[in-house]
Amino acid sequence: MSIESQELEYQKNNLYRDHYRIALGATLFMGLICGALAVIMVLMSLGIQQPKYYATTTTGDVIPLQSLSEPVVTKPYLLQWASLATRAAYNLDFNNYQQQIAAAAPYFTADGFLKFKEALKSTGLLDTMIKKKLIMSAIVSGDPVIIRDYISHGRHAWNIQLPLMITFQSASAHTIQHVMVSMKIQRVPVLSAEKGIQISDFRVG
Repeated sequence: MSIESQELEYQKNNLYRDHYRIALGATLFMGLICGALAVIMVLMSLGIQQPKYYATTTTGDVIPLQSLSEPVVTKPYLLQWASLATRAAYNLDFNNYQQQIAAAAPYFTADGFLKFKEALKSTGLLDTMIKKKLIMSAIVSGDPVIIRDYISHGRHAWNIQLPLMITFQSASAHTIQHVMVSMKIQRVPVLSAEKGIQISDFRVG
């Protein structure tokens, strides 16, 4: 091999070596960048918080949303609320009973409200009040009791019983009737009811 050929081969080898070093350096640099980006993405994913969802009222007040399986109210409050709802539902008079019954609707789910109106009719209390032109009022005559505390179809629910003393009054008459109210109260979205609970079943015996 001539000297010129050897020199040319030597230059080619140097060129290949230089290109290899450049390519190797670029590969290492890209690897470092990819590693750094991977670390940054992991750190960012660890720092991301789950979004919190809220409901808002028409006035813009924020209401935190809670799972329907959570009770959200204490048992003493629940019993007090059940007593209040029952008294409100049975404070009626023969002149304004339709508006008064409608005013009690927020205490009930749609099905519960139908059950309440059925109970008024089936017990004869409503007919008695209308025909005799009476004023009906009610008080809880004993301690309300939680019969069952459970989850029903993903919703927290309670079965409650309470004794009710119903009084009928007119200008010349005053009569009293004792009944036992059995109801199911369940969790509902706060957009349906401010307290997150409503009566879904209502029976009188």
